[in-house]
Amino acid sequence: MNYYVFQVSDANDMTAYEWFKNLVVDKNVWGFGPRAANRKAIQPGDRVIFYLTGQNNQVFVGSAKLASGAYKDDSEDSQKMFHGEDILRIDLDDVVVFPSPKSRHDFKSLGWRPSMGSSGRISERDFNLILGSEPDVFVAGEQPDEEMEFALEKYLEEFIWQN
Repeated sequence: MNYYVFQVSDANDMTAYEWFKNLVVDKNVWGFGPRAANRKAIQPGDRVIFYLTGQNNQVFVGSAKLASGAYKDDSEDSQKMFHGEDILRIDLDDVVVFPSPKSRHDFKSLGWRPSMGSSGRISERDFNLILGSEPDVFVAGEQPDEEMEFALEKYLEEFIWQN
């Protein structure tokens, strides 16, 4: 089993949270563009965390288990959900919406950082940390240089937001 973070962005017609609610919560599906990272790697049974991107978000909002890999679905239902775009459908099981969003800045030992693209791998430890089943403590020898970490993170966020 692998673990992923699916990043959800604001769009012209919906906020990131509205996309998450509409697709994940209401319909138990997600979509990948035809060139999305990990589109061929994801498998049924893999676990995913949903992360809202953007200047006013940067929070984890829920999790799910993948019921399928990414596949082309030409059904009318998928055409409506994905606005007729060439999107690969991913079916979801065991969708959990967190009672309140979890800011990634609140985690002291989270190794995952946002990156360009709609999906990325995450360690099992970080996945469990976000779910709350792993303690938020540094493992000996792994504590980052906090000043450098903050500086890099600040510029990465600005770069991602502006591009």
